[in-house]
Amino acid sequence: MKILGFFALFFLYDWILNRYLRKKLQIEKTPWAIYKPLNATQKWLERSLLIVHFILLLFIDDIFLLTILFFALLHSLRAFIKWKYEKEKKTFVLTLLAVFNILLYGTIFLIFRDTIA
Repeated sequence: MKILGFFALFFLYDWILNRYLRKKLQIEKTPWAIYKPLNATQKWLERSLLIVHFILLLFIDDIFLLTILFFALLHSLRAFIKWKYEKEKKTFVLTLLAVFNILLYGTIFLIFRDTIA
């Protein structure tokens, strides 16, 4: 039950921080849609990362840990590309926040996963 409280606090913290950063950095709110790569290099890097992830799923037992690392790497790549090509929009800051949150939630879940199940 404590884990749900942790997640609720972190989601609330994430929501407040996200709103604050959007306001402070004047980042436009984007509509929910499927993510579109900024260029062909990003598209092929993301596809390659996905293929490597699926191949590793066949050989590694800890699927959850592998998936956390995959999403952290994917969002890190997206943050780098946004920083490199769209620096003026400052959306890479929110993407880096997403990487931090993925790692934070994943770590907490990995620590408490035996007590949850």
